[in-house]
Amino acid sequence: KDFKTESLLYKHFITHASLSIVKKLVQYFTCDFCAKKYDSKISLQRHTLFLHNDRMPYICEHCGFTAYHEEPLKEHLAKEHVHCSTYLCYKCGLEFRLVPKL
Repeated sequence: KDFKTESLLYKHFITHASLSIVKKLVQYFTCDFCAKKYDSKISLQRHTLFLHNDRMPYICEHCGFTAYHEEPLKEHLAKEHVHCSTYLCYKCGLEFRLVPKL
């Protein structure tokens, strides 16, 4: 029988053997940069493309953190630099650290 993905093959192996034996039979693809493991080569390639490349267009102006998409940068700013954010009042031009103070 042919299996479309490594994970489907893994699930099939479980029906025949103990988990410790299955783990020895299934091939994992390990990221050279962060050691994260994937059960398919394409998953590893996607991970490497999005997380470990030099084309990171979103850069944190406070610490240099880089992200491939805008959302991880927003999450980083909210978690790491909440004290650095300022909000400008469009009526008077004053800056505030918290939106409710406007």
